[in-house]
Amino acid sequence: MDGAAAPVMPYSPPTYEKQGQVRRYAGLTTGVVLLLAATGCVAVPEKNTSQSLSRAAVTLADGKAVVERYNEVNNKANQARDAKLSETIEGDPTLAQTRAGYRIDGKLDAADKKKIKPFTYTKPQIGAPAFSSYPMRFVVSSGVSDDPESQQLGVWQRLNAGTSR
Repeated sequence: MDGAAAPVMPYSPPTYEKQGQVRRYAGLTTGVVLLLAATGCVAVPEKNTSQSLSRAAVTLADGKAVVERYNEVNNKANQARDAKLSETIEGDPTLAQTRAGYRIDGKLDAADKKKIKPFTYTKPQIGAPAFSSYPMRFVVSSGVSDDPESQQLGVWQRLNAGTSR
């Protein structure tokens, strides 16, 4: 090149045939992307799940409140021999024992003169391990009001966020 300018090629727009190919490839690409997205092949990667998403089944205060509520409802149910009321605070196998006790008491005391002596779980200590899903369980160690020499250890369960039995 001895100082002469390089020849400039004039611009020529793509022919109709080339435009059709571009549209076809764009449509095909869009279709493939939509198909992959719909089938989950192009999913957003999950967050790092090595961190535990667990939490305690109950707080100490909530655990104690559950025991207080149990004491209250259990004594009402016992006085009335009301298995339906017991269902709100107990699950099997404890509920099955309660129902059986009410039936036996009903046969032995048809006049309904002998009531079950009220009792409470006293000075509850809560042990609440961490769980990442329901059901969640926690333990309660406590005394029993009608027998000062006695200690009880119970396993309590939360079936979902709205329950505590």
